[in-house]
Amino acid sequence: MAMILIVEDDPSINQLLADILKADGHTLLQALDGRAGVGLTQQERPDLVVMDLRLPTVDGADAIRILKADPKTRDIPIIVVSASFTLRAEAGTLPVDATISKPLGIDEVLAEVAVQLHRAAGARHTPPTPSSAS
Repeated sequence: MAMILIVEDDPSINQLLADILKADGHTLLQALDGRAGVGLTQQERPDLVVMDLRLPTVDGADAIRILKADPKTRDIPIIVVSASFTLRAEAGTLPVDATISKPLGIDEVLAEVAVQLHRAAGARHTPPTPSSAS
């Protein structure tokens, strides 16, 4: 299965996500703030990142912008989780792959993780298109 990084400052939600994803067979990395999340992503290059928007040290939105601007991490899918009532609007301005509103539903988390991992795997295995000769 996949290596997934959870970046969530609420320890109980971080653990809930970890329990859901471990039960589904994934290997996990966990961070409690944005700076650690960016560092772990750059160092470990997980298959997927699940990130809260409201984080200490480096805000989730800033962390996402940093990761998507870096050629080494830009293709890693990021799912935003947040309790914000304006989640869709906030995430709409960010280069994220999906959003999930809190409170988290197990089925919703697992379904979105599966979709994003499938998309990422397809992107890695898509052969380059031949250049047309001019």
